[in-house]
Amino acid sequence: MKRFATFLTATSLTLATVIVAPAALAQNDPTYRAILGVGPDDTSVSFSWRSDYKGDEVVRLRKQGTKDSTDIAGREFDGGAIAYTSRRAEASGLEPGARYNYQIGSDDGGWSAINTFTTADGDRNQGVQVYFDVQIGTNLKYDE
Repeated sequence: MKRFATFLTATSLTLATVIVAPAALAQNDPTYRAILGVGPDDTSVSFSWRSDYKGDEVVRLRKQGTKDSTDIAGREFDGGAIAYTSRRAEASGLEPGARYNYQIGSDDGGWSAINTFTTADGDRNQGVQVYFDVQIGTNLKYDE
């Protein structure tokens, strides 16, 4: 039983660190539910996010090891909500097998934490992670 309690404590501390750390890095982050997706080919990625900020926002993209960054304008789309703005952006022509840093936001509205991704290596075999949210308990209509 002692080993199980130690495991739960270690797991809880690990999860708390993972959940709390990104918020501490981005003090003025107006974005949430940011999703990095695959693009139509190995040199493309897509971004989508929600934001409390009503002004224009961009994805600031920089290849690691370089100083220059590129701002990709976010385009609003109807995400079906009135409390936030839904946006998306796409980046194409990226170097295969390269690591990129990105932030989402604006100088006026605030920036997300710096995130990182690596493009596919060009062999046309991309790994994809799929997440589902079945909305159990939404609107408290789920009887347990």
